[in-house]
Amino acid sequence: MGGEIGFSSIEGEGSSFWIELPGEQLAEEGTTKEVAQQGDTEITQLSAHKQVLYIEDNPVNLKLVQKLIAKRTSLQLLCAEEPRTGLELARKERPDLILLDINMPGMSGYEVLEQLREMKETHAIPVIALTANAMDNDMLRGEEAGFNDYLTKPIA
Repeated sequence: MGGEIGFSSIEGEGSSFWIELPGEQLAEEGTTKEVAQQGDTEITQLSAHKQVLYIEDNPVNLKLVQKLIAKRTSLQLLCAEEPRTGLELARKERPDLILLDINMPGMSGYEVLEQLREMKETHAIPVIALTANAMDNDMLRGEEAGFNDYLTKPIA
């Protein structure tokens, strides 16, 4: 998507991770915002050029990412609170990027990633793990599983 991902770390104090996605500012009158509820799926539509799907079962984490993405007027955020709903949204909407939690009930993020890579509609979509699993072996497992990147929570 032409952006950047990075981090800074101070030993013994912690790490900060960031994502920068390019965008363009729209005139205020040209910006629309609609929120639609469909079962366990919330779709926030902004006048957007790029679409991001976030599959996450924790409502607090969903709200945080919604607030972060809402600052980018060139993005549309799709949220799914359940893995199967996320898979269906990914297949139907074909977003430009998928953010994916690892620990979810019913299906892990690794299983979701495997299914995304098997579907012709979604196999080429970049998928970034966004998870609380922050140990070195967790990150290595994510890389080996085929995530395009691996970010750990909490994010700010």
